[in-house]
Amino acid sequence: MSTNTTVEQPANVVVVDEENLTVEVQTNAFEVVLAEVGPQGIQGEVGPQGPSGASHATYIHNQNVPASSWTITHNLACYPSVSVVDSASNVVYGEVNYVSNNSLTVSFSGTFSGQAFLN
Repeated sequence: MSTNTTVEQPANVVVVDEENLTVEVQTNAFEVVLAEVGPQGIQGEVGPQGPSGASHATYIHNQNVPASSWTITHNLACYPSVSVVDSASNVVYGEVNYVSNNSLTVSFSGTFSGQAFLN
């Protein structure tokens, strides 16, 4: 089984299971293709690789004190995508405000502790 979705506007993609996701970039849109992994892995075409030695930095923020607004200094020198889970590992959605390319705040309707994953 596979699922194709085309998005015509800016969007964030959160990868829950990297082994089952392929992302194909197109002009002014992108397509996400989810496929089952068989014994030979995912079959398909592989696009060009990035520059040699290129790395993709990530940051995990631990919010140990319950709060409705989290201030995160990540020092990734970019505007990363943000995924948040509460202390019970439930996905939580909040409003992300990029203060700079090294800092952001996430505001929620309630107070809780958990983790934010930035990449």
